[in-house]
Amino acid sequence: MKKPILLTSLFFFCIFAFGQTIQLYKENPHYFQYKEKPILLITSGEHYGAVINLDFDYVKYLNTLQSEGLNLTRLFTGIYVEEPNGFGIQNNTLTPKTGKMLIPYMRGFEEGYPLGGNKFDLMVWDGTYFNRLRNFITEAQKRDIIVEVVLFSSCYGAYNLHPYNSVNNINSTTPIEAKDLHTLNNGNVLQFQEKFVRKFVKELNPFDNVYFEIQNEPYADNAVRTHTIHSYISADEMKDKGQFWKNAVEVASSENLSWQKKMAEIIKDEELKINKKKHLIAQNYSNFRYPLESIDRNVSVLNFHYALPEAVAWNYHFNKPISFDESGFAGKEDATYRKQAWNFILSGGSVINFLDYSFVTGKEDGTENQNVAPGGGSTALRASLKTLKNFMEGFTLAKLIPDYTSIASSPGSIHKCMSNQSTEFAIYLEGGKTAEVNISLAVGKYSLEWINTQNANIEKSETIDHPGKVAKVVGPAYQEDIALRIKKVL
Repeated sequence: MKKPILLTSLFFFCIFAFGQTIQLYKENPHYFQYKEKPILLITSGEHYGAVINLDFDYVKYLNTLQSEGLNLTRLFTGIYVEEPNGFGIQNNTLTPKTGKMLIPYMRGFEEGYPLGGNKFDLMVWDGTYFNRLRNFITEAQKRDIIVEVVLFSSCYGAYNLHPYNSVNNINSTTPIEAKDLHTLNNGNVLQFQEKFVRKFVKELNPFDNVYFEIQNEPYADNAVRTHTIHSYISADEMKDKGQFWKNAVEVASSENLSWQKKMAEIIKDEELKINKKKHLIAQNYSNFRYPLESIDRNVSVLNFHYALPEAVAWNYHFNKPISFDESGFAGKEDATYRKQAWNFILSGGSVINFLDYSFVTGKEDGTENQNVAPGGGSTALRASLKTLKNFMEGFTLAKLIPDYTSIASSPGSIHKCMSNQSTEFAIYLEGGKTAEVNISLAVGKYSLEWINTQNANIEKSETIDHPGKVAKVVGPAYQEDIALRIKKVL
């Protein structure tokens, strides 16, 4: 009997020994702190099914992220799965093959689950699932990869697969509609949701490399439409009505927000009982952009999907990390996602978490290039994200803030700038041909490096002695986009 106890103690000792739980950086809470350093979270990862899909080799996947210099992955807990070819995605890790799906609940003795097998028993946890979950996060932590654990998700019309649907469990859950699932008006389902949250908080409390998201895209099942991105496109003009979401900004209903507030309180309450590690909570507020009126006091990370730079600018005053939490529905071109990432981070964002359909079962190294999906992903895209991450980490990250005044003009190019407003300037240009920046600099000597955003090559470097006021800085010819690092050396 002593050996298992010893092994368990050793497991928890090793977990605690890894370092400090990811938290907000005190000097600049727009960024994270991990192992005593300020960090960005940058990734392009698999479609959230690494644990629930038994065919998926997550060690190979995590090795790939580590070797490619990325440090984040997003994980669904398993109570939401997708139907085959859902959203037009083939080889979807959220669609395990029959007999290869693993979720937190054990099966009961009654047949009839739509994807095969017996219905679920919501009173019995599946130990095999939680072993795989802990192993996954342990392997991620060894590689300094942060895991965003997404507790719940909207159903998108797949409520027929959900274990809380009364027809899919043996526990007589209240028959409700999908729109009520993530509200306080869901009958006895709420008690199962609370037990679910408390279970995950307990299981994952020892880990440093975890933060929780309450619900993925809550506005999908409980939408309140606020405005359109392009005001010249109306609903009637959208030929494919199923695509109108791409022009519509939606937020969650008040009923859902009340439920999310309750879930956040449960997370905090359970961690208070455990009285050990405290983990960050993320909330997905909107798609694209939205000026938030307020945020939950328990929420530390502001998540947006398909995010535009305005999502950062309009909410920067909350002094929280602002996350581009999902992309991947804008075609297959790497350039699209590369530009999204650079624009967002150079606007003051702190998380890039893209969907990458080149990660599939059997090709967990991210080399699948024939997958049928609404988005892309590739080794080359991930290399450009590493370039972005390294570029930003080449500055005193905690001192950088969005800079709207130092650059007077960038003829022919759209620019973004982060700086400490005196000695370090991170600049991104898009859309021009020959780079030119007219920037206000104090008297001094400066080093300049023009960096290829696709492959990290330094296209031009020089040192200038500047007498003060506006400096005209001319870089090389470029295609699509380029970055400029300016540092004062004397």
